Amino acid sequence: MKLAIVSFGHADVSLHYAKTLSEYYDIDLIFVFALNKRFESVLNFENEHLHTGFLEDETADRILGKPILKFIDNKFRVKFFINYNLKIRSLKNIKLAKHFVKALNDYDVVHFSGMDATLLLFNYFLKHDRKVFTIHDVKLHSGEKGRKYINIPEKFNRWLINSKYRVIIQNNPDYEETITKYPHKKYKIDLIPFKVLSIYRYFLNVNSPSEKSDILFFGRISPYKGLKYLIEAVDIIKKVHPNIRVMIAGGGDIENDIPQEKMSDNLIIKNSYISSEDLAGLISNTRMVVCPYIDATQSAVVMTSFAFGKPVIASAVGGFPDVIEDGVTGKLIPPRDVKKLSDSIISLLSDENKINKMSENINERCKNGYLSWASMKEDAMKVYNKTLNVNKQA
Repeated sequence: MKLAIVSFGHADVSLHYAKTLSEYYDIDLIFVFALNKRFESVLNFENEHLHTGFLEDETADRILGKPILKFIDNKFRVKFFINYNLKIRSLKNIKLAKHFVKALNDYDVVHFSGMDATLLLFNYFLKHDRKVFTIHDVKLHSGEKGRKYINIPEKFNRWLINSKYRVIIQNNPDYEETITKYPHKKYKIDLIPFKVLSIYRYFLNVNSPSEKSDILFFGRISPYKGLKYLIEAVDIIKKVHPNIRVMIAGGGDIENDIPQEKMSDNLIIKNSYISSEDLAGLISNTRMVVCPYIDATQSAVVMTSFAFGKPVIASAVGGFPDVIEDGVTGKLIPPRDVKKLSDSIISLLSDENKINKMSENINERCKNGYLSWASMKEDAMKVYNKTLNVNKQA
């Protein structure tokens, strides 16, 4: 079977997914970007001279770079398609969409993963029914509902769930909520969580940062991630561990989470985009990762941290309880509970043997257990078989 995976983001996840299934299918992984959108997770090509449409193989290889090409290991093909911008009401994008869809007609199944507005154009022009859609976020996170453009994904997600196409959801709470709300559509909705993101280990090299920390908070800074609760917890923790080093790394507005009076020598702040190489260094040199989120879906932060065997302390919200075993691979705490957060951090900082044991547990589950990509391949293959069978019956 010839499979196209069309990815609008979450490149780290898509690369793992394609590699896992490349043993069974002839796969083209197609990344969709735009002239004004040139970086996402492990991909960053802001300095590359681009044109719209499909990029040449040589350009694609240059964008991927040595770490990702080594990870791919020639097991599947990666292509890049560049839109003019991210707008659906763009004549240039409409023309590009028609061109793109002609290429998609050559595949047995087309799997769209994630979305930007141009997905609506692709879906409209691609007339056959052999489509699968992965929804990364069924609903919006706290603090993000006021942005004007953000309603488009939620509306499209509702349309997808009510459509005839197969839908994949990546965390159990969203899946349970969706099939409860749409019980008549349960037959075409599948739960397939993504797994450990070991691709980041390929970026670890002699140029990666070696600055050590006790706690790492990383990723895009957003209100729902609860950074302010970690900052409040630091005041308690440093009474027991006065020299604690807390690394905060990621782009976004941190002023509301870290007011000036909370700044201290205990905090190391890198408030900017973090490259994959830098991220690999930061994670490998920390003792634990903390995610004091208010709400969550599935988390690439956890799966990236687990790639380096690092325990994660996280709020018991969203998909965190699905992947973190309390006391075994990390700690789960109530959201907004600064006391429980500080107590959990102090407990781990005071017991290096416990940290090491959690690391061993993580590595074992990533290799052979529910955190391994091998654990999801049969479920994914069933989705494609059902998609093809429905089309044949029609």
